[in-house]
Amino acid sequence: MPSEDLDLLQRQFPDCTTLAFADIGAGMVLVTNSDAALEQHALNRLCAEAAATLAAQGGLSPQAAMICTADEIRVILRADKHPDDVLICICSPSLDLPAFRAAAQATLGRLAAAD
Repeated sequence: MPSEDLDLLQRQFPDCTTLAFADIGAGMVLVTNSDAALEQHALNRLCAEAAATLAAQGGLSPQAAMICTADEIRVILRADKHPDDVLICICSPSLDLPAFRAAAQATLGRLAAAD
């Protein structure tokens, strides 16, 4: 189940406070795991931000993008075979980014294949 995949990823990386699997083509977050309750408008904003961030990277279909601030890292990963499927991750700056990205990409692959 998608929610179980996100739960597992969040347990592996507790520095990641929000995970959202979204279809950016439809502009819809499909499933989330978050330490904080997120209202629908906040989820819609995350999805729109992910689409805009990936589009701003240039090229035909960038596979990943990051937004870094002093307080958080937002990681956006695009599925290889389903380019509208993305994983949006909001994490603390202390995140082990290389390990997280590998695990998150594998999780996204499973979610996109089941979509």
